[in-house]
Amino acid sequence: MENLPAVFLFLTFLIGVFIICRELVCWYWKQNELVSVLKDIRFSLEQIQDSISPAPKKSPAKKASNVPGLDQSTIGKYQKILDGFGEQLYKDGSRWVVALSNGTGKQYFSDPNELKKYVDQKNS
Repeated sequence: MENLPAVFLFLTFLIGVFIICRELVCWYWKQNELVSVLKDIRFSLEQIQDSISPAPKKSPAKKASNVPGLDQSTIGKYQKILDGFGEQLYKDGSRWVVALSNGTGKQYFSDPNELKKYVDQKNS
């Protein structure tokens, strides 16, 4: 029991040495830069994939009754507005997806009010 403070001090020292050595190894092998480059590559590949094969139009009518505040006429109105901007609206599970024009990405909405704000902003 009298060696307990020395054991804790030794463990703290070992953890400190491990953290310093880990940072040196990651810096030497450029791990942080590799992760950043891989994220950029993944984003670029997603953009290419979206531009080659844009998201197919899915019929939101099947699950429209599950979402409060959105009936078939409202969904049709939203689709017409977004089609004017080259965007597609479809249902993916429990959320609405707007595939942006030119394959630049997707916008996800789980709340119908957020979708309404987005469409109203586009329409104004």
